[in-house]
Amino acid sequence: MKKIICAFMVVIIGIVAFIYFDPLDMFFNKGELDSMDEDIIAINDYYGDVLFYGQNIGFRDSLKVDKYIDSLDETSFKDISSDKDNWLIIVDCEGKLNISDDEFKVIRRLMDEKKLSLGYIGSQYISKINEIICDNDEKMSFGENKFSAFIQVRHDGTFFCERDTVTKEDYDINKKYTGEDNSNLQQIILIALAHDIKDY
Repeated sequence: MKKIICAFMVVIIGIVAFIYFDPLDMFFNKGELDSMDEDIIAINDYYGDVLFYGQNIGFRDSLKVDKYIDSLDETSFKDISSDKDNWLIIVDCEGKLNISDDEFKVIRRLMDEKKLSLGYIGSQYISKINEIICDNDEKMSFGENKFSAFIQVRHDGTFFCERDTVTKEDYDINKKYTGEDNSNLQQIILIALAHDIKDY
């Protein structure tokens, strides 16, 4: 009788565990991961460091490769990974950052020397990115109405500019409806970084 009761209890526990954890759902739906979760997993696996400068827009705790820096001088970049690709993301939504030409030149040099890719969210420095980072090359330059610029440095040292980016009008419309919710900015960044992984 005890054996029957024990066997019955094991079956009940197994059924409860199956319902609770639902391995079939985990298999078919990847454990209810949304697209942002999937992008974060890919980014964590692929990149060494994703450095953020400027406005802190926050990310899910699952993003492990993000680091916030408080300056754009050489020392902020000395510890970036040498084994994996890295990004610098400048978030300047409010247009309050002050970035000098010399700082942009440091970034440009690191893009060449360390294959550091650059992302910019904002509008006040789009023309400066076109001038210093893109060398005023029309094939690489971003329109003045753009509110984001992503420049991936490929393994062979060439630049790939993601030109189909957010405009100032897109951002203003979204902000009108979402207020201080930064999830749209997070998605812009994560999609760009994940997209660049797939480009390889």
